[in-house]
Amino acid sequence: MALDRAGILSVDDLAVREVDVEKWGDTVRLREWSGADRMNAVKLSADLEESEHNALAVVLSAVDDDGELMFTTDDIPALLAKNSEVITMLATEVMDLNGLVEKEPGALEKN
Repeated sequence: MALDRAGILSVDDLAVREVDVEKWGDTVRLREWSGADRMNAVKLSADLEESEHNALAVVLSAVDDDGELMFTTDDIPALLAKNSEVITMLATEVMDLNGLVEKEPGALEKN
């Protein structure tokens, strides 16, 4: 039997990935974006400098143990003051989690 409306809306389908951040001595939990999150990311990124995009990705994905976002866009300057290698790594994880990372050329042909 196929899912009905209630079944679809009740499914918790946003993955959470725990990422080890060695330089910070712990892990960071990143949550996959919903459709609304993705639209918000596009909207917000249009208003930011390119150099701020990695921090925005972290803002829109880093969650606490209860699954609540830890940051707001007001935290972007503070995140930009953190180690750039870490912020870039986390942003790359966010992009991968959301299927926004280009796969290796020819990867589909190999299957």
